Amino acid sequence: LPTITKSIADKGHDVASHSYTHPQIPKLGPQGRHKEIVQAKAVIEKQTGKPVKLFRLPYGAGVSVTAVRQDIAKANMIHVFWNVDT
Repeated sequence: LPTITKSIADKGHDVASHSYTHPQIPKLGPQGRHKEIVQAKAVIEKQTGKPVKLFRLPYGAGVSVTAVRQDIAKANMIHVFWNVDT
């Protein structure tokens, strides 16, 4: 939803990433993780014209997986975890 995404960013809100297709990222190989983390970031940045700084893993899966955390850090984002599941 590029128009809505841009509108949100234009109003001063940060737009974070939650992946490209919402998979369980630890189950993916390096290329899959790259798509979900880096491609999603690139799309959002193109739509908003602003850098994406935050990433939240779908399902909270992978927070303790070093390769996943490294991929998020390499994309210059900070992982934001949650502690309450509805």
